[in-house]
Amino acid sequence: MLPRPLRLTRTGEYRAVYANGRARRGESLVCIVLALPEELTRAGVVASKRVGGAVQRNRAKRRL
Repeated sequence: MLPRPLRLTRTGEYRAVYANGRARRGESLVCIVLALPEELTRAGVVASKRVGGAVQRNRAKRRL
């Protein structure tokens, strides 16, 4: 798992990336990117319900 400072953690952070960044969508995974030169590169993972229930989605995200 990524250390907390390198993760997107708040809803507002995800919304900013969705609104201003670029997204690549796969069958069960979305990768969103927003380049900000003055900040560290941080990542967030979103898993769809196709992956399974909450336990399976969280497990898949941790393994990634």
